[in-house]
Amino acid sequence: MRQLIATAIRQNIDTSVSATGLAIFRCLYGLIVFQETIFLLFFRHLIFDPIPFIDNAYPLIPLFLIFWALIGFCLIVGRHCQFATVSNYLLWLVFLNFTPMRHEFSGGFDQFMIASGFLLMFLPINRAWSLDLLFHRLRNLTINYPKTQNVSLLCYSLPVIFCLCFLYADSAIHKLWAEHWRNGLGAWLPSSHPYYISALDLSWLLNNELLQRSIGYIIIIFQFTFPFFIFRRQFQPLLLIVGASLHLGISLSLNIYPFGLIMFFFYALAIPPHWWGILKKKISYKSPLVTVFYQPQNPAQVRQVILLQHFDFFNAIQFKDDLNNHSQNLYTLNKQQEHCYGTQALTIVFYHMRYTLPLSLLLSIPGIGPLIGKKHIANNKNSKPTHHTALPPTVLYDLLHSQYLNQPAKFIYKFSKILCLFVILQLNSTINYAFLYRLNLHENPALTPITNASNIICVLSHTFLGITPHALYLHDHFQGYNRILAIQYLGSDHHYHWLPFINEQGRITAPNWGRVHSMWANRAVTPHIKQKTITQALSKITAFWGTKVGLTLNNAYFRILSKPIRSPSQWQFNLRDENLNGPWQTIGSATWLNMQFSTTFNNSFFQKKPPEKKY
Repeated sequence: MRQLIATAIRQNIDTSVSATGLAIFRCLYGLIVFQETIFLLFFRHLIFDPIPFIDNAYPLIPLFLIFWALIGFCLIVGRHCQFATVSNYLLWLVFLNFTPMRHEFSGGFDQFMIASGFLLMFLPINRAWSLDLLFHRLRNLTINYPKTQNVSLLCYSLPVIFCLCFLYADSAIHKLWAEHWRNGLGAWLPSSHPYYISALDLSWLLNNELLQRSIGYIIIIFQFTFPFFIFRRQFQPLLLIVGASLHLGISLSLNIYPFGLIMFFFYALAIPPHWWGILKKKISYKSPLVTVFYQPQNPAQVRQVILLQHFDFFNAIQFKDDLNNHSQNLYTLNKQQEHCYGTQALTIVFYHMRYTLPLSLLLSIPGIGPLIGKKHIANNKNSKPTHHTALPPTVLYDLLHSQYLNQPAKFIYKFSKILCLFVILQLNSTINYAFLYRLNLHENPALTPITNASNIICVLSHTFLGITPHALYLHDHFQGYNRILAIQYLGSDHHYHWLPFINEQGRITAPNWGRVHSMWANRAVTPHIKQKTITQALSKITAFWGTKVGLTLNNAYFRILSKPIRSPSQWQFNLRDENLNGPWQTIGSATWLNMQFSTTFNNSFFQKKPPEKKY
């Protein structure tokens, strides 16, 4: 296996491709990190407090979350990329291992974020579309873009293999154990369960049995074939369309949008790198719309040129040097071929760049334009413009690449051994959970030493590399899931109202998606509801949302409702609407008196399951 991997490395490591896809993925990954930290800040009392607003968590958690949000923003704009990737990886490890985010509030995509974050530390994500590159060019007064912006093809293929290919293969094997997946209903069943659906009504799609079964089987076939055909050019368009559609559909139809989005965004790396160049040519202007003249020996004008170059995504500007320009500002020509300097020149430039049209309008406002124009970049007499290429700040990728250039054979040998280790770790996880546990072989005393060692390795790879079993929404999750709960609170008008958590249909409403949904629908309310678990979840939800709606925890009353649903492994017409429109029944109550929480349930609630609905 090592020889096979080493051969693949030799064939791809010297292939140079554009870094645009890496930059796009960096921005999208940072966007997920940023939105997730904002989500955690909003729900910080629910997630991190043992009892929301009563027993507070570590007081510095909000500061760490704000710092994490800044890290996400740095990834979006590409500033301090190496520091941001390392910090992001460490923050995922800390929050997932030392806070309730690990078990109670698992997001379902945390391990994928860890795996992606780990790889980002070693990728040259600052080669394009980054402020690191911009500031480096400004410091060196480098007008020309670096010719070495290109990166090795391995920067694309390795993340796709170790994140997408491994995930799909593992997930497909697990799906074969689930009856509803074998029936082609793997996408249909979660989309018919009130707790998992979004506000988008897709009944018209779910009620087409042939289409639903086709989608289910296509997903399984896609996941099995993706690792073998994604790098074959003739199959790439089809696999990319199916995969992107799959994850975009998850984002729109289910309320686990962070998982769907990060998987959808990862296709920025799965797309062949040269496609980004083709797309750029398609959306760029065939010829520049405006020409900007500058004095190449004037540092202030050179800095302005660098800034405009960096943000001119559609190649609307052509730059020409003019040694006869003795002004401190660059200039351009208007329609009458008259020279326009300073603010007037920027107004014309921003107008032709199109997406900066608001800036053009702002500069054209009397009084505001001249005021902004005074804040031009100061002339630095000690700096001399250069026209040689310059690299952005060094990242780990550069150190590894330099080792390869110095000792290619030795580097490939060591690198192939590391990649072999990753393959073995993934095989260990898949075999352990998809076969040993499914076949109950872990209970065999003769295999106890093997299973114990495998479990220890799984814990380490799961924690630090994000290698995890992808057994999501299988038969053991939905089998017997025939009742859901909701909560109402007693308002000041002495009437009961729906807590802004689960609505009258039984849907978990925004913004209670992602982690909060996982806590309630995957841990508290399950096919086998445990009184201790549901009581703890109720105390958190009622304390958090009760306080948000204006209740005082010294005297607050809640009503717990339940209604039957169905989660069959066979297709049924209009199941989504039937599950949403079923009748509610009061099965208990909850109270907060003097900051103390208590619940009361009907005697029969935990003794037997309610009868299934008949249609």
